[in-house]
Amino acid sequence: MLLEAASSDTSTLLGAKLAGWAYPASVAEILLLSATIGDSDVARKVMPWEMADAQRRAEASKPSQLEIDQATAELDEEIIFAK
Repeated sequence: MLLEAASSDTSTLLGAKLAGWAYPASVAEILLLSATIGDSDVARKVMPWEMADAQRRAEASKPSQLEIDQATAELDEEIIFAK
């Protein structure tokens, strides 16, 4: 029962993690943050679900070590240094 309550409450670490949020926040905290910022476009960027999406997009766009190695090898073959 305690686990169910924590998992459905986004103000807990567990609830935020299960919701896919970047950080835990209650509804009151989200409203306060939004009101404090004032600009809805700016406030939207710092909402926990938006920040988590941005983090996922950043992670997804990172090249793998294999891709880095392949690109380095291609550059090594193509770049010719003149003496």
